[in-house]
Amino acid sequence: MTEGYIYVLSNKSLNRNLYKIGLTTKHPISRAKQLSQSTSIPSSFDVYYFKKTNNIQIAEKRIHLLLNDTAVR
Repeated sequence: MTEGYIYVLSNKSLNRNLYKIGLTTKHPISRAKQLSQSTSIPSSFDVYYFKKTNNIQIAEKRIHLLLNDTAVR
């Protein structure tokens, strides 16, 4: 089990209904800054939501399964 965070990021340069969902062992604000510096998207990523969890791999799988079931992904 890997402790960490599940996060949801948004970016004003992208479609306002488009979010990045992922996992990180760092704080989500650090992850958003890292993505903002390493992508060619002109605006910074903003942390929309995050939650600490004991097992980031299982938590992320569950989230993506839920999104697949609702055809939102």
